[in-house]
Amino acid sequence: MKRLINAVSPIIGLLILGLFTITLVSTFQKPTGFDSPNTGFTSVSPATPTPYYTPFAEIPPITPIPTSEILPIPWPSPTPLSSITSEKRPGLWTENLLLGSPQPFAKGLKDPFGQIFWSPDGSQLAISLFTGEFIRDDMGQPAWELTWIAIVNLSGSSVTPLVKGFLPLWSPDGRYIAYLLYPEGLSPLYLQIFDLEDKRVVEVASFKKGEIFPKIAWLSSSELAFYKGEPSVFNLQDQRVWPLLREELASGLDTAAPMEYITAAPAAKVFALGSSQKIWLMRWEDGKAQLLRQIDDGLDHAYWALSPDGKFLAYVSALSRQVKIIGVDDPIISVEIPTQGRGSPIIEGWSPDSTALLYVDFEGLKIVNRDGSGLQRITGEINHARWSPDGARILGTDFDGQLWEITVTPKP
Repeated sequence: MKRLINAVSPIIGLLILGLFTITLVSTFQKPTGFDSPNTGFTSVSPATPTPYYTPFAEIPPITPIPTSEILPIPWPSPTPLSSITSEKRPGLWTENLLLGSPQPFAKGLKDPFGQIFWSPDGSQLAISLFTGEFIRDDMGQPAWELTWIAIVNLSGSSVTPLVKGFLPLWSPDGRYIAYLLYPEGLSPLYLQIFDLEDKRVVEVASFKKGEIFPKIAWLSSSELAFYKGEPSVFNLQDQRVWPLLREELASGLDTAAPMEYITAAPAAKVFALGSSQKIWLMRWEDGKAQLLRQIDDGLDHAYWALSPDGKFLAYVSALSRQVKIIGVDDPIISVEIPTQGRGSPIIEGWSPDSTALLYVDFEGLKIVNRDGSGLQRITGEINHARWSPDGARILGTDFDGQLWEITVTPKP
């Protein structure tokens, strides 16, 4: 019997290897191109299957949680949490909203990174459109999803791929989209800007292996901030990279840890820099940074957000690993929201009127008022979400990168 096993084992191994090879080749087959010979751009319809848009026959439904369910607090908050006020407050406070059931948006579209962004006027979306192809490492193995920066209309009926890249970020005036790009071999990583009017790519910076992965934020419609050894800003007018902080300002800051995190509220001319140990709230005027105040608390990770009006900052504290909301100008305003389950929550973004915050934790997508009241769980399957500029809907992605839509309507 032992001889028989020794004789058969190599044959079984070869059969398994052959099946694996066939599966791998069929899974990562390179799609054909789509570029128009005249413009280099094209729109594709979800009704017409293409290598870059393959509709799925069925997407599993997402079960919403009733919006009337106010979540219990699992343990006392480090700061008192407000109760919902009895007086009617105008705006997108959670007590004023009816959240619809999540519905599939543009079936077949996939964004593996989940960081979708609305255009400033709310008429379009920018996504990282998965092509079905992978960027391979030095050993030829699939290592990174190949995506295109693509624009999607509000109905999901038109998709326009622009350029290879991922993590798009629209400029405040809607003319530019900043994004990141990996070439074959995954080095270097490029930070680029796509000009939607002139249909050209602007090179900003490149990052070698070992450098800190860049986080980016628009300070204005022509100034893009990022970290490369130090906080930096690229000016589209002179096409140059400058230090974000003047030497006299930078020298007076406690920067024991890299100031690698950045978020901004361009309309309010406010931005924030952060590290694992400190947070710096700053104002941006006439191309110069002015320190508002320093917070002796660090960031657990890079997902954080200033409210659109520039008055509030939401982040996950490195000390408590809980969602924290603080006032930008008022140090007294501070609320910490206990998380349920394991792991760190992720800040997704604010309502357009800066009254409510979306975040994700172990239980799924949640919404809470900026004062800590009205905490509700929306759904368990969506792990990234963005509120539309008009406040009428929330678009998000699930763990597979599928896009979902949640309608937002005011209560009668």
